[in-house]
Amino acid sequence: MRGAHWFIKNVFIMTKAVISTIVIFFAVFGFGAYYFSHVHDSGKKSGIEETGDLVEIKASSRLEEARRSEKGVARIGYFHGGRTHLLYRAYIHDYFGKEGIDVKLITKELFNDALSEVPKSHEEFEKKSEDSSFFGRMTGIEIIKEIEKGNLDGGTVGEASFIASIHNNSPIVAVAMLGHDEKDYPAHAFLLRNGVEVKSPDDLKGKTFVSRYSGPFDRTMVREFIESEGLKITDVNLVEDVMDDELSEGFKNGKVDGGYYHFHWIKKFVNEDKTAYVYRKLDWVNPESSLALLIFHKDYIKNNRDTVQKIVDAYAKRVKYEKDLSETEREKPKGFGLQMVDYNNIQGMNIPQYDFPPKVRSDLLHQIQDILFKHGEIDGKSDIENYLDLSFVEEAMKNINK
Repeated sequence: MRGAHWFIKNVFIMTKAVISTIVIFFAVFGFGAYYFSHVHDSGKKSGIEETGDLVEIKASSRLEEARRSEKGVARIGYFHGGRTHLLYRAYIHDYFGKEGIDVKLITKELFNDALSEVPKSHEEFEKKSEDSSFFGRMTGIEIIKEIEKGNLDGGTVGEASFIASIHNNSPIVAVAMLGHDEKDYPAHAFLLRNGVEVKSPDDLKGKTFVSRYSGPFDRTMVREFIESEGLKITDVNLVEDVMDDELSEGFKNGKVDGGYYHFHWIKKFVNEDKTAYVYRKLDWVNPESSLALLIFHKDYIKNNRDTVQKIVDAYAKRVKYEKDLSETEREKPKGFGLQMVDYNNIQGMNIPQYDFPPKVRSDLLHQIQDILFKHGEIDGKSDIENYLDLSFVEEAMKNINK
């Protein structure tokens, strides 16, 4: 009996131990599950980081959730500038609606991360611009980041932002070319402050040159300009990524001697403020390489080819419409965003123009890639053609009269 009692007692003790172990296991497992689903997410702000497959699963889940947030609506990140204005005109004149699709241009203010919808009325856009002169100032890099996060499906980006991003394996594809500088009438120039006299490149030494806050293109254009004058970068005081308001004051207070500027700013400084003059129109690189692209996330294209096709169709139809206008008709619209040509303000210059068909030119992108590589903006070169899909424009040409 004592042996039987000893046996039963030990079995009972062992059973309790096993049960305790199981309880502890599930308690730990349950806490871990709660931690990773609640505490860990909120803890990122405190420096706690996720690693491994869990990150990929959760990131993929969040991305898919974001992409489903506005089902049926194509969200295109937008910066308001000369190279994107024709797409804007297609938007406010309902070219996308006529194709039976719902498109929203999405932008933001400079220094403000909140995304907002671009009004489908130019008057309303102007009102927003009056309330904030920084409305529509969303850089190409910012647009691409929002595409990667799933907050946008596509966007309008400059050439250098596109090249720099695909170098980092960004999942983007360019489907159409937007505006670009004309070879004989560029929309960019290097300005010098009134009073700065240059009889030889040596007179530029020691001067303060600036580039505006934007993508990598403006920075490299200033560096290319300096070298094209036979100088070294170290021969001047180079200040990069300067904010627009500082640019405006720089010529007035004498702190800026020169810089690379867009047509809109050239008109302001040369014609309105009369604080600067055009020293050299963009000719130190091919002006046509200053261009913008319409891009989409590769997964969005895969899952929404019909929508992307209709977007490109609508854009191509607007390009054709404007190309078919007489020169007199094209000169009539006025205002930033509506204007189609402007040959009269600055001699030998014009706002960016648009090709028909609006096919992406890889030769121009290769030229930019070479320049970015030369100046250390990228440390290698990409197979650009792997990030282009020319079939949408080719199909748009077949649909143009439908």
